[in-house]
Amino acid sequence: MLACSDHQLVMIEGQAGTGKSTALTGIARAHHDAGREVILTSTAAVAAERLARELHHAGVDTRHYSLAALQTAITNGTVLLGPQTTIIHDEAALASTREQHALLAAVETSGARLIAVGDPHQNPPVGAGGLWPHLETATRDQHSQAVLTRNLRAHDPGDRRDQARFRDGHHELAVRGYAARARVHTGADLTRAEDAALDAAHTDAQHGRTTIVLAQTSNDHLDELNARYQAIRHQHSELGTDTIPAPGRPYSLHPGDEVQVRRTINHPDHGPLRNGTTALIRDIADQVQQYGSIAKIPAAKAGNTRNDMYLASEAIRVLQKDKASDLTKEDIATLAAYKKNLDSATKFIPDWVKISVAIALGLGTMIGWKRIVVTVGEKIGKTHLTYAQGASAELVAMSTIFAADIYGLPVSTTHVLSSGVAGTMAANGSGLQMATVRNLLMAWVLTLPMAMLISGSLFYLFTRIF
Repeated sequence: MLACSDHQLVMIEGQAGTGKSTALTGIARAHHDAGREVILTSTAAVAAERLARELHHAGVDTRHYSLAALQTAITNGTVLLGPQTTIIHDEAALASTREQHALLAAVETSGARLIAVGDPHQNPPVGAGGLWPHLETATRDQHSQAVLTRNLRAHDPGDRRDQARFRDGHHELAVRGYAARARVHTGADLTRAEDAALDAAHTDAQHGRTTIVLAQTSNDHLDELNARYQAIRHQHSELGTDTIPAPGRPYSLHPGDEVQVRRTINHPDHGPLRNGTTALIRDIADQVQQYGSIAKIPAAKAGNTRNDMYLASEAIRVLQKDKASDLTKEDIATLAAYKKNLDSATKFIPDWVKISVAIALGLGTMIGWKRIVVTVGEKIGKTHLTYAQGASAELVAMSTIFAADIYGLPVSTTHVLSSGVAGTMAANGSGLQMATVRNLLMAWVLTLPMAMLISGSLFYLFTRIF
């Protein structure tokens, strides 16, 4: 098979529906079975991620990157290419000339193999293009090009013919072909035509089919179409009654609505949710209401519910600070109330925790107060701490901790106070005892890993005992 040959560059072309993804599954499996490392890349990270999932289900484990991320990883040495590496570049025709040139250079230098897959007639490159036709010529001359021509997705011969016409630029012929088979509906009233298209899409969805409604229009009118389709779903009781405001849009979001992620979000459970990922809105309040309180939610579900609530709260916080969101006063008030309800269920400290911490701190101070006082007052600087220095250090500590509390910054009272004392000693010209400063720095560095180790060990022990 051509894609499994010794050619360093192989090109596979074909329009949508010709079986490129199916062919890639077989190609990736063959390279994987031959002991080669398979790396997937695409202009869009979500496309590479989707192909990686498909190959994983076929028994092929791969690494996947967006094209920009792969180039960065190659440059900084995170990804090392070699003669046993195969890079599959999906949707390669969308890559700019600069991106393609950088990838080709890395492949040539390392001795890796590159399989470029795409359709130059589907969409133009995202950036400045022009290299793809030269690659077509080069691979054709080297007999390392495969062109898939049979549309396997379209079962109707007429559909295959008219799709090929559209792809080749014969748009009028394609439309005439569709019209001859009653696939084109015209009307003088645009609103009625849009309603008919939305109703047809909804009927398809009810029968398990996926339909895309395309409209050459403005963003404002697109929002109107979304609102009209949402109204159709409301009429069929497909959406929940609770709402989440969508600032700047003529509609609100409901449980059951499908949305598309437009900016990559790092989810605590699911990892990166890539730009272009489709998501289903769930009502968090319903999850909690089902059990009465978070405390009654089963352990297997409590983590996901809390994470969803934290994520929603933080998203609202970021949205409130976004000056470009054009939030009205009513939107801000609604979001603030919703965020307050979320925070009241997650960002709280039980009374027994407060009491336990206070007792632990009190006992610790009662037992170890002398070492703390002697260290802070006598061993940080080369002279004893004066009243003025003590007052200055305390004022700095008070101001710093107060500011940290306002902005939600994690600081340690002891760290702040010790640093303040060291600062007064340096300003007074008294000098510092470097042995003490070194010990303090080591304590600060070791606190986090030691606390993590001890708490992890205790958790492991208690889960085995109880």
